Amino acid sequence: EVIIFIIFSLSDFLCNLISHIYSFPAFNKFSSILVASPNVIIKEPVTFLLYTKVGLIITFVHFLLPFAILPTYASLRGVNAIEIDSMKDLGAKFYHVQFMLFFQRCRTGVLASFVFCLLIVSGDFLTPFLIGGKITFIGNMIAPKFGQVFDWPLGSAMSFTMLTVSILIIVLVSYLFKLTDPK
Repeated sequence: EVIIFIIFSLSDFLCNLISHIYSFPAFNKFSSILVASPNVIIKEPVTFLLYTKVGLIITFVHFLLPFAILPTYASLRGVNAIEIDSMKDLGAKFYHVQFMLFFQRCRTGVLASFVFCLLIVSGDFLTPFLIGGKITFIGNMIAPKFGQVFDWPLGSAMSFTMLTVSILIIVLVSYLFKLTDPK
């Protein structure tokens, strides 16, 4: 039942990506209408969120938070209160319990969260285009090579380079996680 919950949750979040991204610029136009209303808290249009880095970060956090929480939650489901009590009975301090039990258990979930978020953000070209305006991401440089310029060999080379760099980052982070493994 947990697997079914995660599958339906992630499919819901993926389907809502387009609606989240398109609703963000519309919120700025809607806030302009709200300013005209007399009994509204908003006093002026929310322009600091549109076409800025702050708006782009808020959009990415809003969209990627489930991808970060669900794998970590799934990896922490196996922690029992008995294990925490036994560690405390054996004299473990609070930070030992946190590091030795929780961090070691959620290590794979945190790594999976990191991989999900890294791959989605590094390949995303629609969100920076709609929310960030002139903010350039790697996906924004690769996408025109296939659609507008028709330079498919360069686009493929850039995509393969991005894939290689992403794999190297993932391997480096997983190696760093293995360094924390108490042997």
